[in-house]
Amino acid sequence: MICLEVEGFDEARRDAFMRKLKARGIDSRPYFCTMSSMPMYQQAPLPIASGKARIGLNLPSYFELTRSDVRRIGSEVNKILEEMCAA
Repeated sequence: MICLEVEGFDEARRDAFMRKLKARGIDSRPYFCTMSSMPMYQQAPLPIASGKARIGLNLPSYFELTRSDVRRIGSEVNKILEEMCAA
């Protein structure tokens, strides 16, 4: 699994980033759900894990991903980050 955390992102910026990826044909999904938020393990929120869960995302990773796919995904990630940081 390829994970990405961008310093300065909050949940809204992460979601906007994911929408931009989707518009370019690149699937992604939010990082993870913290165990402390699951009903069977519910407890007080863990601030570091909760923060990471709000900003992180997973990029495509599967067996048939080619070098060309990886280059394209990396290139688009960089372009979107540049666009979002310039705005």
